Amino acid sequence: MMFTNIGMALIVIGLGIYKYTVGNIETFSQAFVPFYLILFGTILICAELEWLFMVKYFKFLDNYFGRGLYNLFLATMVINSISETFSKTQDENTFYILIIILSSILASVGFFEIMLYFFDCGGKSKKYEEHDKEL
Repeated sequence: MMFTNIGMALIVIGLGIYKYTVGNIETFSQAFVPFYLILFGTILICAELEWLFMVKYFKFLDNYFGRGLYNLFLATMVINSISETFSKTQDENTFYILIIILSSILASVGFFEIMLYFFDCGGKSKKYEEHDKEL
């Protein structure tokens, strides 16, 4: 699950960078949605690498349920990025199909992580548990 989340987060970061390089920034959301995609992708990578500051400031990411909901949120952010600019060119339509596939994978991983939480599959890492005991 860790490598899937890191891979998807890297793609989301790449999508945010791509949205800035295209240059279609005409509205408020077109300027800030790519920034948030980069930020939220980075947060997901940090959570999967189990950096301890994630425990302090993003407590909901220390178990499967929180990461699952976060992946669902990220999937909606990604799918929202195609509604801002839609064109009829073949290259952009192919790009939008890839965005839909990415969003579907993020949502599927999110639902799977939520199911793992409900089936009690040990969603909390040992590093986070040790930190919680110290507090």
